[in-house]
Amino acid sequence: MKFYSIDNYKVDKKDLMKDYEEAYAIDNIRLGKDNVFFRTGFKTYYIPYDKIYRYFRRIKVIPARFCCGKFNLELEHLVICNKKKELAEIQLSGNRASKALMERLKQLAPNAKIGIKKDRKKKLKQEMQETV
Repeated sequence: MKFYSIDNYKVDKKDLMKDYEEAYAIDNIRLGKDNVFFRTGFKTYYIPYDKIYRYFRRIKVIPARFCCGKFNLELEHLVICNKKKELAEIQLSGNRASKALMERLKQLAPNAKIGIKKDRKKKLKQEMQETV
């Protein structure tokens, strides 16, 4: 199996394979001893825990129309960032998977921050109030 790095992080192939095989799987993500693995299409990407600066859940609301009415579909995503940018936005199957994943990541990446920056949170609240 070939592994791809998101931001040119170099890890030994043998270590990656061993870590991937022993990894704990939640949804389409595997949490190894040293790396997070996820698939996009036919490629498997990895991000070392020590390169994760921040991670959080992002819920995207998609308006949908069905035969019996209108609904909003909520898609859960895990967003992983380094200090400069978002490295990955991984779609999850639902709320239960995202909560389990966040709890597990708390243990495996203890130095990473959880949630979005406070100034960004304030800006989002202001935008929400302006649209209402």
